[in-house]
Amino acid sequence: RENRRGLWSDSALAKIENYYVASKRSKVFHRPECPYASKIANYNKVTYNSREEAVKKGKRGCSKCKP
Repeated sequence: RENRRGLWSDSALAKIENYYVASKRSKVFHRPECPYASKIANYNKVTYNSREEAVKKGKRGCSKCKP
């Protein structure tokens, strides 16, 4: 950690996504790296900037990725 290598490197931290995705037709939102999120077609994908924003729009968190 002290040398900021591996998991603690700046580049590893930069890969953490700060948004959530959902299908327009679903009530569930996901982390972008969730296997279910990758199955959402681009034309049907909605992006939220925060968990609170997704919940406010009536979505609930995925039980697999637990956003």
